[in-house]
Amino acid sequence: MLSKTQARDRLRALPRLSPEARAEKSSALCAALVRDAAWLQARNVALFAPLSVEPDVEALFGFAQGKRLCFPSVRPEGLAFFAVPSADLLVIPPGARWRVREPLEGACARVEELDLILVPGVAFTLEGLRLGRGAGYYDRFLAAASAHRIGVCFESQLVPNLPVEPHDMRMHRVLTEAGFCDGASSAVRRG
Repeated sequence: MLSKTQARDRLRALPRLSPEARAEKSSALCAALVRDAAWLQARNVALFAPLSVEPDVEALFGFAQGKRLCFPSVRPEGLAFFAVPSADLLVIPPGARWRVREPLEGACARVEELDLILVPGVAFTLEGLRLGRGAGYYDRFLAAASAHRIGVCFESQLVPNLPVEPHDMRMHRVLTEAGFCDGASSAVRRG
């Protein structure tokens, strides 16, 4: 099996989606999510500002009636999530490692307040294993969370297996433009 670094390098070398294909696939992914019970029942939802290779979930603002949408900000102590009423309040902080937009301001959401966490990644397995960018921010945050965790990716980011370390957090489910993958939920119950 490949190391995590080798797997990241291979996946980053894959061809990128065109902006049109990315928008179409992102729209299909969001449409599947807003029909799901996890979304419908959630009041406090953690989203992410996507990189250009990730699904764009910001369309979910249009379906957020009665929900508080929170976005991550990288802090020295780890991820902190802040409620954001509009994607317009997300900016790239000076010196940001991944050039990811973060909240300018907002009320901090405590981890125990979150009902649903959408998690980006470089790759996922059908069983809910996730390969992140390598800094461990999400794994550390998710270790303290009891919220429902949904890995969000394009089908091209699904892989048959990934290297696993003890600190790696498994997703409850994985969502792509084709809908939810069935394997993750039972795998989380098993281990």
